[in-house]
Amino acid sequence: MADLDVVRGKGVVVMLNARAPAPDDPRYPWHACASDALERVRFPVSAVAGRVRVRLPLE
Repeated sequence: MADLDVVRGKGVVVMLNARAPAPDDPRYPWHACASDALERVRFPVSAVAGRVRVRLPLE
């Protein structure tokens, strides 16, 4: 599960599986990859900031 703050169509990851993103922490090597992929997604532009929750299925 990922929580993103979205402002003007751009998301910033604030939580990954209920933890703050830790891209340099060796216990969570996937954080950097997931954050990068999620922050490249573009959302509809709105004048109001919002929060989005994304479910990440394991494959």
